Amino acid sequence: MHNSGENKANYSTNDESVYVNKTHDNRKSNAIYIMEDKLENILLKHLDLLQKSKDWLTPLGLFVSSLLALLTSSFQSFLGKPKEFWEMCFIFIGMFSFAWLVVSVIRAITIRNKGTTDYLMSIIKNTNSDDQ
Repeated sequence: MHNSGENKANYSTNDESVYVNKTHDNRKSNAIYIMEDKLENILLKHLDLLQKSKDWLTPLGLFVSSLLALLTSSFQSFLGKPKEFWEMCFIFIGMFSFAWLVVSVIRAITIRNKGTTDYLMSIIKNTNSDDQ
């Protein structure tokens, strides 16, 4: 038999511990109190801003595709429509997608600073002067 006190492990959590040289406390922070429905509205608006900042990709793809089709294709009559009809369709698609691209790029440029986490936090903290 052995004495129960002899082999007892001794663990210490103070600064003089054998295994811990120094402890750091990083729990100080600001608290933000917000109602759930207001936070949900803010996050939905922010998600919409993020989507609008990427909306230029679709018209860019359409514009490039229609431009490449116009530059590389020799149109033929199809489904009873003459080749000029199909060529005009691609010209119209190209012009429409270019106009859509310009509008989308302008919108993305005007909201470029509103898609950041700093902007989102300022809205949540209610420290932003913009209309929420």
